[in-house]
Amino acid sequence: DDAVVFTHMVKPILEAKCTGCHNQQKAKGELLMDTEAALLKGGKSGALWDTSEKDLGLLFQRAHLPLENKKHMPPKGKPQLTEDELVILTNWVRSGADFKQKVRDLPETDTLRVVAATLFSTIETDNYDFAAAEESLLKKLNTPYCVITPLSAGSPALNVEFFSASKFDVSKLKDLLAMKDQVVALNLNKMPLKDEDLSLVSQFKNLRKLNLSFTAITGATLAQLVALPELRQLSLAGTGVKWPQLQALLAMPKLSKLFLWNTAVGPAEIAKAASQFKNISFDEGYKGDTVVLKLNPPLLENEEQIVTEPVALKLKHYVKDVSIRYTTDGSEPDSLSSPVYKDNFVIDKNVLIKAKA
Repeated sequence: DDAVVFTHMVKPILEAKCTGCHNQQKAKGELLMDTEAALLKGGKSGALWDTSEKDLGLLFQRAHLPLENKKHMPPKGKPQLTEDELVILTNWVRSGADFKQKVRDLPETDTLRVVAATLFSTIETDNYDFAAAEESLLKKLNTPYCVITPLSAGSPALNVEFFSASKFDVSKLKDLLAMKDQVVALNLNKMPLKDEDLSLVSQFKNLRKLNLSFTAITGATLAQLVALPELRQLSLAGTGVKWPQLQALLAMPKLSKLFLWNTAVGPAEIAKAASQFKNISFDEGYKGDTVVLKLNPPLLENEEQIVTEPVALKLKHYVKDVSIRYTTDGSEPDSLSSPVYKDNFVIDKNVLIKAKA
C-alpha cells in the first residue's frame, strides 16, 4: 500500500541495468545514477531526461539505439532493458519524475498503477528453495541475445530473455535445460519459436512466467504446457492460438493471468471462460477502435546536418508499423499528397525535411 513509484519500481531497474557503470567508483561519461541528486544532475552529455523533448531526452535516445551502436545503453554484453522496464521508466519521466509519488495516489487507470498491480503480486515475492546455478554455467550461456539475470538480488531464481529474432536458435533453449530448475521466467516474445519447440519449454518445471507472444506457434502443441505446475502468467498475444486449444490450460492449478489480445480467441469465448474460471484474469488488450490517438512526430536519425554526398534519409517512430509521411520543400506533410517514407529514399542535396506519423 505504501509503495513509492521511484523506490519500488524505478530504482530497482536502475540498480540492475545502470548503476554498474554509473556509480561513485566508476562514472562513465561523468554520470552517476546511484542517488536522486545525481540523476537530476546528469553527466557530461547533459541531463538524463527532458520532458520537453519528443523522445524524452538522452536516457531514452540511448536506450532505443540499435544494440550494435556503441552509444546504445546498456552496452552490448550487459543485461538489456526489457519492454516492461522501458514502460516504467518512460511513464515515470513523462509524469514528472516525482521521487515521492506513491502508487496508491495514482489514478486507477494510470499506466504505472496498472503495471504496479502486476509487478507487486508476481513471482518476485515467491520463496525459492532450489540451489543456484553454477556461476560458470551462467557466464557460458549469457549472451547479448540471451540475457540471464537473477530475479532479484541474492535469489537463485533466474529470468531469461531472448533478443533479436534473426539470432535465435532453438539449440539455445536446449542449452538452457542445464539450468531448468532455476529458470522461473522465460521471455520468447517475437522469436521464431514453432509448435514442436514447446516440448523443450515444457521441461522448465519451475516456470512461473512464460511469454510466447508473437511467436510462430499455432497452438497445436499448447497442451504440453500443462506439464508446468507452477505457471502463473502466460502470454499468447499475436499467435495463431484458437479457443479449443486453450481449454486444457484453464484447469492448471496456479494459472492466474492469460494474455490473448490479437488472437483468434473471441470476446464471447473469453467471457464464458472468465465466468467459469474466476481465478484467471483474461487480458484481451485495448479495444479503443473509435479513439483517435495523436502520435508523436517521427525522429530524424541522420547525424549529417549538411549533405556533401548522397545519403539515405533515416526516419523512425517508436510505434511499430506506423506510417510516416514527409516533404522536402518545407510544406506540412498530409495523408493525401505527401509520399510515405521508405528506407531507400536518398537525399543528394540540402533540403528541408518535415515529417508526420
